[in-house]
Amino acid sequence: MYDDEEKWTEFKRRVRRILHVAFDQVVEQHRGHEYEDVAKARKSFELYWIEDRVLDGASAETLRRRYIEVKEKKDTPSGMDYNMFLCASPEAVESVLTLDDDNLPTTESSFWRDDASFLLVVMEEAEVNPHGDEERSEEHTSELQSPRLS
Repeated sequence: MYDDEEKWTEFKRRVRRILHVAFDQVVEQHRGHEYEDVAKARKSFELYWIEDRVLDGASAETLRRRYIEVKEKKDTPSGMDYNMFLCASPEAVESVLTLDDDNLPTTESSFWRDDASFLLVVMEEAEVNPHGDEERSEEHTSELQSPRLS
């Protein structure tokens, strides 16, 4: 991805469009009216991308350390104060880019479908189980290969 800026730009455009489907659903639930709070939330919603060739193929632990470093900077946006972050693995990027614009998710799309686009969620701390006190499974402890994260 680092060698194809056009592809990366298209990926980010599509991710933004996909993430705005949630706002579109709220508008539809209110008979097509976008209330001021929804419009304000939509306008202020922002993904902060960390793009660094050094992270290409990095382990989940390396990505966690980098995320913590970014969060500790004084000029870090307030929207980056979560204990998790999104990760664009090669498979996730492919899941977004293989769909043509006409097949991107909409408010009509089923949540569970074979061709659903996805990003990975990585917890800031490996020991935290995002499902609460349930027993940890192997899928929650595996390392991720990722060229970029947000």
